[in-house]
Amino acid sequence: MGYILATLAILNLLFGGISWYYKDRYEDAVKFVDKAAEKARQAEEYAKLLKIESKNNTELLNEKNQLDINHLNATINRMRQQTNSSALSNLPRNTRSPEEICFSREKLDATIQEYRDEVLTLIGKGSSCQINLNTAKDWAEQQKLLFK
Repeated sequence: MGYILATLAILNLLFGGISWYYKDRYEDAVKFVDKAAEKARQAEEYAKLLKIESKNNTELLNEKNQLDINHLNATINRMRQQTNSSALSNLPRNTRSPEEICFSREKLDATIQEYRDEVLTLIGKGSSCQINLNTAKDWAEQQKLLFK
């Protein structure tokens, strides 16, 4: 009977030690899973914050771009209004006959006006492209800084 009790005690220690070892390993695994879940939650929150900040930066840059374009358009319109007057000076009163001039003043003036309008259109398009390019560069720089 003594041998049986001794054998049972040894088996109990052996299996108890093994179960204690696996219980400790299980607790380590649970802690690891909990830490990984917490880090995943933090990363998800951080990603949401980055997305919101990126969206806000994009909206701000779009608003600035629109303001710049509006300012450009207003400037171009002011320039057009200033150039609506005749490019040719008035004929002096003592001119004998305006018909002696070898060109039509009205056609020349209309042509010069068209030329001015085309130049202003080109300036407007070029400036608009420059504003859009600068806005795109600013956006890219913001994104680069945000996701660094």
